[in-house]
Amino acid sequence: MSSSLPSWDDLHEVANGQSGHFTAQQAAEVGFSAQLLHKHVQNRNLERATRGIYRITRFPPFDNEDLVVLWLWSDRVAVFSHETAMQLHELSDVLPARVHMTMPTTTSRRKKSPEGAVLHFADVPDDDKQWLGPVQVTTPGRSVLDVASAHGDASLVAQAIDQGIRAGVFTFEEVALAGRYVANAQGWGTPIRPHGVDDQNIHTRTIRDETGWRQVPLEPRRDGSGYGGGTGSGAGFGDGSGYGGGFGGQFYARPISGTCTKPPPSDWPTLAAELGREAGAELRVAQYFPSRTMQLEFAWRFDKVPEEKMVRSLRRQLAKRFSWA
Repeated sequence: MSSSLPSWDDLHEVANGQSGHFTAQQAAEVGFSAQLLHKHVQNRNLERATRGIYRITRFPPFDNEDLVVLWLWSDRVAVFSHETAMQLHELSDVLPARVHMTMPTTTSRRKKSPEGAVLHFADVPDDDKQWLGPVQVTTPGRSVLDVASAHGDASLVAQAIDQGIRAGVFTFEEVALAGRYVANAQGWGTPIRPHGVDDQNIHTRTIRDETGWRQVPLEPRRDGSGYGGGTGSGAGFGDGSGYGGGFGGQFYARPISGTCTKPPPSDWPTLAAELGREAGAELRVAQYFPSRTMQLEFAWRFDKVPEEKMVRSLRRQLAKRFSWA
């Protein structure tokens, strides 16, 4: 689409998919020099959004035009994420004070972030991002996990989990790690500690790598303050509860959830733990949200990983005991 002569038609074609915006480089490709752009700004045919980025003045206004400017600043490689993505997906009622963007890991860390923006660095898989108008954002589930990974506001994460489950945009199993973060941060989790368990044998952390999510043992901190959570490649969660039933450094964990058709009894965490022990598991996290969603996570020893039929049987017992829909 290059041309030696300025082409307003070509410029409009570029700007149409970018809320009326374009970069100086895109303009040069259709024949507009820097001097010509400056002239059209003076004549009010164009507006200068920021350095190297312009807007066609008569172009109809769009929502979130500020995001388009930031996306163009990133050379169209940024993915809007974290609290910004949660707000765009209407999983949070709070408008973030700054815009969160995730840049590819190949991006130079010397690249100065625009005012009001927070840069994160990660290679977001295609399955974890989607188009929202002219820009890309992380999916609802990935957005919630990212905020939890970055140790964001636990109350916002809890709200996002609740609203996301109600809206059906993800399941608890898909954001279970964020649920665990909320449980640890806010004390909503109800860890069941077996008698005689040595804390130093039951701490793990969850990391994400090319094989997916997995548990790895924590290393004692040299400052003597306990066990560090770590974040691996930026997507892991420090597990502060550490209740795995004395399973040693590693264990197999499974989230199980359901929606109660009536309020559970006050001792429901104890009852859930008892059902888990009958299946050879220990209850690590127990949460109950305003949507009546009960979120549980059970752990088995790595040398006693249950067959899938045992997990299904445990879920049936839980559903019967707590009147899950």
